[in-house]
Amino acid sequence: MGNGFRLATGLFFAMLAGCITRPPKPVSLPSGEQGIAVRCSGAARSWSDCMNAAGAACGGAYDIVSENGESVGGMAAPVGNSAMFVHAIHREMIVSCRGAGTERTLKPVSQ
Repeated sequence: MGNGFRLATGLFFAMLAGCITRPPKPVSLPSGEQGIAVRCSGAARSWSDCMNAAGAACGGAYDIVSENGESVGGMAAPVGNSAMFVHAIHREMIVSCRGAGTERTLKPVSQ
């Protein structure tokens, strides 16, 4: 197998896994309350991954304040006599934790 195939395979799996991930982080909402930004980028992830991370970070129930998800391009890499195209997908969700104070329910989540 040539170097082009190895490069394409490496790029494919890096983008598939969503190599740029961040743990949920506290953010200030327009209301002045504390919310959480959850990122679940990558072709192998979905909105359900964001929802699960938000639920874990909030310790239960939450309200979705905003969602942003988009395919932001990708790259084609040569594979033998053809090419493989890999999309870069970014997803982020802002949530407000329900319960007696977000500060008490916010929990660190490892991804």
